[in-house]
Amino acid sequence: MRQLPPNSPAAGPAVAFEDWYRKDMPNLILFAIRLGAGEHEACDLAQQACVNAYQRWDSIANPG
Repeated sequence: MRQLPPNSPAAGPAVAFEDWYRKDMPNLILFAIRLGAGEHEACDLAQQACVNAYQRWDSIANPG
């Protein structure tokens, strides 16, 4: 199966989200830790932020 480039319009929003998630999830966790969360709490907070972002992904103009 041929893979489309992530920025290809045919790739769709799920691919764009996946790329954003892989790139920015570690930064979200570190951000939560710097705000005072423990490691597990930071992971939970970052995961919930990603769930919220995914639910609104089509309305996010500039995720990066």
